[in-house]
Amino acid sequence: MLLNTLGKVHDDKTIDVLAELYKRPDINDDLKTKILKTIPGIDKEKGYDVYLNLLTGSPALKAQYNYDTFEPLEDSLDYVVANYKRIIPLINNDRYRKSLLPVFQRMAEEKHGRYIDFVTKNFAGITAHANSDVDRYLKPNDSTSTEMYMSVYYYLSLMQTIKGQPVTAAFTNKLIRKEDMSMLLPTAAITRIANHLPIDQRVINRLLDSVANRYNIMEALSKEKQLERVPLKYKTQAAFAKLCLYQSVSTSDDDDMLPEQLTLLGTVTDKGKLFYVFKYKLNYGDEESTYYRGICGPFITGSAKLDFTSYRAFYEEVKAGLTWQQQAKEMIPELKKQNDEALANRVGE
Repeated sequence: MLLNTLGKVHDDKTIDVLAELYKRPDINDDLKTKILKTIPGIDKEKGYDVYLNLLTGSPALKAQYNYDTFEPLEDSLDYVVANYKRIIPLINNDRYRKSLLPVFQRMAEEKHGRYIDFVTKNFAGITAHANSDVDRYLKPNDSTSTEMYMSVYYYLSLMQTIKGQPVTAAFTNKLIRKEDMSMLLPTAAITRIANHLPIDQRVINRLLDSVANRYNIMEALSKEKQLERVPLKYKTQAAFAKLCLYQSVSTSDDDDMLPEQLTLLGTVTDKGKLFYVFKYKLNYGDEESTYYRGICGPFITGSAKLDFTSYRAFYEEVKAGLTWQQQAKEMIPELKKQNDEALANRVGE
């Protein structure tokens, strides 16, 4: 609470007071991470240098979580570029690595591509521990396996953006050979697809047979113009519409639940375009099930094109007194509005 107050109400001595507080041996490391986070927000010009001096010039923190420690770097990527040589040695610390890697991931995914060349040039240093980390992650009964999960995930994310790196093939192959859905197999497969690395069709089929992974695998294959690897049964309009609705519901922040008994009711048309209509239910714990209707579209009759720009799906609870056709017609304007907003957001990225 005090740190939050100092972050909002402060004077030109506040940073010095916090720096001295940080150095005190009786201050625990979890609190020190919050001190580090607070300092740059008080005065960016002075605060960032004090922050980095404390971070690199003091004993490594043993806090349970270090997200706060590196949040200032995520907020000032130009500062990371300017001070990379001082920052990159921190990657050697196991406790720091899983919180520092997201900084470089954010640089790689910056929407204007301003840092792509920088991350590419320094990729070997950023991923210096990739193979040892994935080995620890995959090692049975290793007490550090769970801790390695996020690091391995961030390596994969970086490899999807910065393609063609020497480390990628061997790194992802270790995860593919494990063939364990719970051990980042889907993400490893997507990474290999993005890098045009060979992947057994048997693995692709297994991932596609999982509705939880199907959309992301199909999207990855579509991006790399490899949709021919997807069985036809998953590429029909009806199957794809059902998948898009499933994906929309299951990834919704509102429900975060999986639709059950998702069933095609039929289609409706609007201005020559086709919309697929479904019903499903959600179970809210011990409460009674809630029934929904959802639509997906628009589709052009007879077209084989699959659009991954957005889910293009809308859903709401079943309305008493309305047939599914009537309710679907009522939902179409809301779906169109939602589709337009999704397209505008992509154009603005």
